[in-house]
Formats: sequence, structure tokens, C-alpha cells
Amino acid sequence: EWTAREILRHIASSASWYGFRLMKAAGAPEVELNTVYARLEELNVGPATSADVSTFVDALADADAILLEQSLLPEADVVREVEGKTIIRKRSTILAQSIHHATEHRAQLISALEAGGYSSINLDDYDLWAYCDKHGE
Repeated sequence: EWTAREILRHIASSASWYGFRLMKAAGAPEVELNTVYARLEELNVGPATSADVSTFVDALADADAILLEQSLLPEADVVREVEGKTIIRKRSTILAQSIHHATEHRAQLISALEAGGYSSINLDDYDLWAYCDKHGE
């Protein structure tokens, strides 16, 4: 029911949000947090044209870099207040969720594109094995 535009916006903003939460819990400097939060605000509006998609590609690269950096830190609790409730998650749980979330929505994005007549993307070309071949374990 979501358009490709909305799915792309959601993936990019969510990846940035997971990184922001982890950075905040790790005590990142306020200036870095403000930069990531400003990017989140920009991502609340999806790409209007195909040219705008590059902005989201850049945002995803930035979010990936933050998540990778955060994955190298020791396990820790990440505390968050939501609607008066304290929620505590492990750093590894948030990292695992960020991966699962992106995978789920990539499949949804490809389905939306295929419904629109685009069938040139094969998700089998974007698996963990190919990533490891390119970037290492």
C-alpha cells in the first residue's frame, strides 16, 4: 500500500533513527547528534523526483557508516523514554533490528517497483555473501 517513494523515505529515516539512538546512548557529542537529527528532519519528506533519490542514497550511506561504527562498540543497554515508559534494549538488538527492518522494506520496495512494471532489480544480487565479498567479513 506504500509507494516506492514512501518506502525509500521510511528506510532512510529509520536507518538514521537507529544510528541516532545508538550514538545518543554512547554519549556522542551534541554537535554530532544535532547533525544526524537534522538529516532525520530532511528525510521526513520523501524524494519528489528521481534526481532527489541521490539524496537518499547519500543518507543511507551516512546511516550505514554510523551503524557500522556503533557495531564496533561494546554491548550496552540503550535506554529510551516513550510515552512515560522506560524501554531498555541491548545495543545488539537495535543493530539486528536495523538490519531486519531494512531487509523487510527492501523486499517491499522491490514489490512496489514490480507492481509499477519495473523488474530490473533482483534481490538475490544484494545478499550478505556479496557484501562480504566486496567489504570483507
